[in-house]
Amino acid sequence: MATNFYKNESKPKTTLKSAGIVTLLTDFGLQDTYVGAMKGVMLGLQPSLILVDLTHEIPPQQILAANFQLTTIQGYFPPGTVHLAVVDPGVGTARRAIAVATAQAWLVGPDNGLFSGFLAQDPPLAAVELTNSHYWRTPTPSATFQGRDIFAPVAAHLAGGVPLAALGTAIDPATLITLPNLVPRRFPVRGRSLDGSPADASPTTALVPSDSPDSPDSLSAAQWVWQGVVQHIDRFGNLITSIPASVLPAEPWLVQLEYLQIPAVTTYGTHNGTHNGTHHGTHHGTQTQGQLVALVGSQGWVEVAVSGGSAQAILGVTVGQPIQVRTRDGC
Repeated sequence: MATNFYKNESKPKTTLKSAGIVTLLTDFGLQDTYVGAMKGVMLGLQPSLILVDLTHEIPPQQILAANFQLTTIQGYFPPGTVHLAVVDPGVGTARRAIAVATAQAWLVGPDNGLFSGFLAQDPPLAAVELTNSHYWRTPTPSATFQGRDIFAPVAAHLAGGVPLAALGTAIDPATLITLPNLVPRRFPVRGRSLDGSPADASPTTALVPSDSPDSPDSLSAAQWVWQGVVQHIDRFGNLITSIPASVLPAEPWLVQLEYLQIPAVTTYGTHNGTHNGTHHGTHHGTQTQGQLVALVGSQGWVEVAVSGGSAQAILGVTVGQPIQVRTRDGC
C-alpha cells in the first residue's frame, strides 16, 4: 500500500513566478503522435512556452522509473518551471488528476506516486485536484488520453500565470499518494541465518527492523545492513538502487542480491561518495570485462554495473527487486 513519507513542515512566504518552461516526461515513446499532440495543445494556449523533453522512454506504466527520472532533474531548471509527467496506468479510474506547488516548481500529472521522490526533496506547499474543466482542452476529456485533454492544457495555463487555486479543488498535500519501499530501511543482522547456521556463514541473514523492540542500539556498523530496491534500470543495464550514498558505512561495503555478493569498487572517487566519469567511460574501463561491481552513481545512489556489458542482462533483475548494502565484515 502506498504511504506518505515527505513532511510539509515549513511553508516559504515567497510566491513562485512562472519561468515559462514546461518539461515533459511520459511513457508514450516517439513512434506515435501522442507527445506531439500534447505539445500542440500547450503551444496553442501559450505560443511562447519553452518545452523541454525529459524523456518519453519510460517503460510502459513503470511509475517507479518515472519517479526516479523526475527526482534526478531537480536543481537543473529555474524556479517556476512546470514539470508535466504522464505515466498513468490508472487513467480512466478514480485516481485523481493533480497539480502541486512546491517552493521551486509546479508538478502536473496523475496522483499515483510518480512525484514521490521529487516531493521528498522539495515538499508540497499546496495541491489541487484538477476539477475545473474551464482549463481543460474539452469539458468531455478522453478516458484514455488525459495527458492531452487535461494535463497538457493545465500545465500551459500554470506556466501562463493562472493561479493554482483556480485549477480545481484544494486537497491536503499529506493525502498525495507516495510509492512504497523507496525509503531504505536499516536492519541489524541477527545471531543466526534463516537456515539456522551462524550469521557469518550465510549470505542470507535474518533481519529485523531497526525500530524493533529487540534491536540493540549497541550493534556495530558491521552488524547492520540497508535494505532497498532496484528503482531503475538504465539503457546500459545498470541497476540503480534506492539506497543513497549518504547511508554507506566507512568500512568497505558490498551489495547483496539474493545469494550473490558484489563488492564495491573504490578506484574512482571514494567508496562512500560519488564517482567521476560516466557509466561506460573510463570508470568501468578499469574493471575486468564482464565483472560485476557495486558503486555510487552520478545521481548519488548505489548501483550495480558490469564493465563492457549489462548487469540486468547477466542477473535478470527487474525493477522492484529487493537489494541490500552491507559492510564486508558483516556478511
